[in-house]
Amino acid sequence: MSPKDILKKFRGEGREITGSEFMEVWSHYDKDKSGKLEYAELNEFMKDLLLKKTDVLTETDILAYTEHVIELIDRFDVNKDGVLELHEMELLLHVKSNHLSKTGLNVDSILSSYDKHHKGHIKGSQLKELCADLMRRNKSFSRGVNSVDEFVEEVLRTCDTNKDNQLDREELKLFLNLSLDRKTEGK
Repeated sequence: MSPKDILKKFRGEGREITGSEFMEVWSHYDKDKSGKLEYAELNEFMKDLLLKKTDVLTETDILAYTEHVIELIDRFDVNKDGVLELHEMELLLHVKSNHLSKTGLNVDSILSSYDKHHKGHIKGSQLKELCADLMRRNKSFSRGVNSVDEFVEEVLRTCDTNKDNQLDREELKLFLNLSLDRKTEGK
């Protein structure tokens, strides 16, 4: 199977991956936390994709996927700086659109986008998606954490005032205020 076919399989033939799935992949391969995937990191990504299909890599396989890595950088490196940044990797992996780019950081908009059951709070996978979208929108929101799960833990530890493992309207306001403060500090 060619590297292109493996990438199609990884992408799920048109299936978009969620923001939290994307951030898990990103965190794993952005080893130096630079916010960019350099050639070696992208090479590791492609090698892992290839190894999902077969346990043995032939010299031909290695040459084919190395060529494909170069093609991927050329194709998805929008600003042509030789590395893939977060937004460029999103294009490569077909990541679901970031709700925050449509709604902004408004409590009502966030609740309507992430509170799928309209219960007035977000928890679990909904909170994980919100945190992933914040991380994708601006890295300074999650300064000091290395994964979406760590970010969710920090959010709950800091903003879940009644310790019920979810954010209600008031806790969400607190979270957004603290996040905006962090964003401002990070500039």
